[in-house]
Amino acid sequence: MRNKVLLLTAVLCFSPVLALAAPVLYTLTGVTFGDGGTASGSFVYDSATNTYSSINITTTAGTVRTSGATYHFIAGNPNPPSSSFSLNLTTAFANNQTGLPGLALLFGTALGAAGTSSLVGSQEANCSDAVCSTPVAPMRFTTAGNVTGQALQIPTLSEWGMAAFSILLMGTAVLYLRKREVQA
Repeated sequence: MRNKVLLLTAVLCFSPVLALAAPVLYTLTGVTFGDGGTASGSFVYDSATNTYSSINITTTAGTVRTSGATYHFIAGNPNPPSSSFSLNLTTAFANNQTGLPGLALLFGTALGAAGTSSLVGSQEANCSDAVCSTPVAPMRFTTAGNVTGQALQIPTLSEWGMAAFSILLMGTAVLYLRKREVQA
């Protein structure tokens, strides 16, 4: 029993050193559509879980689409067709997305690490069906733009904080084992 407790304590002391994939905040930069409209905003992508969150993207009017839209929701609920190469959005969370504005962002390189990826063939259109699987007019395509990713900082202890925590954890394990020996 004593060896198991010491082994578990040692594993816990060194487990914070293991690397974890961090979510990345992506910001749209220089995104323009062929009709003169623009898109701006940001979203968070976590490559470890292939999930998007904190979506807040706004488009402006142009000559093809005469009004802009704000996107917060992934299209295709409950099974979104988004991946590290694409993000498909709608303006509302709805069981039937027919007729809602939709925005498909297609990335030149897979998302996952901080850096820049160009938008290729991205478009804004209306959803043709309940899961927004096909775009219909009025539609417009991007002519320029990128997404730039910055890793989100996950709060951790400093090196000295980790050392103090490890010593405290080991001391607690030793006291626990001594107390068990006295009771036995």
